[in-house]
Amino acid sequence: MEPLVSIILPAYNAENTISTIIRSTINQTYKNYEIIIVDDGSQDQTAQIIESFGDSRIILIKNKINMKLARSLNVAIEAARGDYIARCDADDINMPDRLELLINFLESNPDVDVVGSDLYIIDKNGTILGKYIIPDCDNNILMNRLNPESPVFHPTIMARAAWMKKFKYREEYSRAQDRELFFRAYHQTKFANVHLPIYAYYDPEVINIRKLALSLWFNFKMRWDNRKECTMPINWLLSFPLLAGGRFIYYLITALLGHNLFWKHMTPVNTSDSRVMKDQQWIYYCRNY
Repeated sequence: MEPLVSIILPAYNAENTISTIIRSTINQTYKNYEIIIVDDGSQDQTAQIIESFGDSRIILIKNKINMKLARSLNVAIEAARGDYIARCDADDINMPDRLELLINFLESNPDVDVVGSDLYIIDKNGTILGKYIIPDCDNNILMNRLNPESPVFHPTIMARAAWMKKFKYREEYSRAQDRELFFRAYHQTKFANVHLPIYAYYDPEVINIRKLALSLWFNFKMRWDNRKECTMPINWLLSFPLLAGGRFIYYLITALLGHNLFWKHMTPVNTSDSRVMKDQQWIYYCRNY
């Protein structure tokens, strides 16, 4: 039987976390899927750990060299057989009903191309720090902002395979590949979000200023490369360096204060709530099995 969903998972030197994300995926409530893991030239035990699971739904592709994230994602997209393609990262955790809920949403909403979700932010021990709620906004709002926000949180998405294979990722983008993809596809895409935290995102706590600076540069490049297709006024492009400078200062101050990137955006969770308690137990199980 052909899989309905292809889960694409790039991994590079992920020996400390790859077991957790695989465990949270092979134990989903929904079962008809394949997991396409692209080992991007890892120099540790990542590939051996993946192979040790011995699950026929896992397809391991080994890059001979480190080809970086965008190319690895495209390799997985090209290999995907499912009608839907779901993303996740090698250091995060899928909640057990993630696939089921996203599939049900797309099947019930045939006009939606890409659906994401809210998420938990977790620390290195797997403890839930808070919830990150993705605000809903339509295409017109997004395209009329000087700094368009991403309509979905990239690792949480499930997209129709036809959409993903049509647009893919631009491989020259070493950062902000997701924003470039969404920005380029805005006019031909309907986005949506499921407002449940069905994904747990690992927060490394330490802010990498160099990576954030690169992201700002690629956010400018994204606007320049797509300015005609997105009918972006030239004054928006000229104004962006000022906006980027202000954002970089914010990142720098946040790092100096010892905060994480999500500290202003996280919503506290009720630790006595039955779903939160169940999800916390699930996270600990996947990490400490």
